[in-house]
Amino acid sequence: MSSSKIGVHILGGLGDVSLTRILPALYLTDLRASFYVASICDVYESERVRDREGLVDLLKEIKEKRLKGKLDPTLEEFIKNDLQNSILYFQLDRDNPILTDKFFEKVRDGDIVDICVPNKHHLNLLKQVLRHGKNVIIEKPIVYSLAQAHQFDDFWRSLNEGEKKVFKTDSEHFSHYPNILDFILLFKGFFDDDIGGYGLGKIKQMQICIEEYEGFDSERNRQIIEISNSGGGAWLDTGIHAIAFNKNIGAEIDYDTIVAQPYKINDKIILDKKYGESSMHVSFDVRPSDYIVKDCHVDISVGKGFKKKKKLFLIVNERGRVEINTA
Repeated sequence: MSSSKIGVHILGGLGDVSLTRILPALYLTDLRASFYVASICDVYESERVRDREGLVDLLKEIKEKRLKGKLDPTLEEFIKNDLQNSILYFQLDRDNPILTDKFFEKVRDGDIVDICVPNKHHLNLLKQVLRHGKNVIIEKPIVYSLAQAHQFDDFWRSLNEGEKKVFKTDSEHFSHYPNILDFILLFKGFFDDDIGGYGLGKIKQMQICIEEYEGFDSERNRQIIEISNSGGGAWLDTGIHAIAFNKNIGAEIDYDTIVAQPYKINDKIILDKKYGESSMHVSFDVRPSDYIVKDCHVDISVGKGFKKKKKLFLIVNERGRVEINTA
């Protein structure tokens, strides 16, 4: 592979996030000119991945039982071909994934390690990658408990400056959906450009609603709120999108004003205590800025298991309002 391209090493490369978001971006967009998939790490047996027929059967199983979205047929052919020829594959232990020295030998300076494994393994793998001084992107959330947050803080402080490479979370990805991105690019014109824009004035209030039309008969959805796997709670899965949207439009949250109310829908499948909340309502104020008035209030509702899908961003301005519906 040309040294001019940046290698991406995907931990959880045969999982839902990788197959429906990361790999499509690397193979089916103009990013392909600058990046290539150097290696994939996952829990499936190496022999099964390396055998052509075994890989075909494995991808069929993944599509039928584990994939939330759809696997693009063109992408599937790329995966089948490259896992047989150019992409290195490393098998991970399901319960305690350890990255080997052989894996790190293949991560060149400037390459990126992308962590998109189940939440409970995020901190463990992140610490391994950072100890080796590698650039890393990690799927939300970095940690799933306050105790883990303190662990990571202590770990980060223990690193010397040379070990603190580029480190980025993917919490902003919702803000890069085409209609959201278009809105952000036009943001200034929407609010204070009376001639070229809409002249709506500063933001007075925001309401963000992300309600997923997905039942908990799906194992994947149950795992999202299973405390031992994810930390529990739909907020970790969807609420961070709402926070990311606020961040992208320059809204600074006043953390002293946060009020949060978790709740669980009356679904017998998830009544067991091993499951956390299925929904969350959160409200807070954001501090005034060039685009936001004093005492601007934000209401966020997120959750799964609703009868109708709803993804609505409502922004009330001094002289009008903007609605973004991404459902």
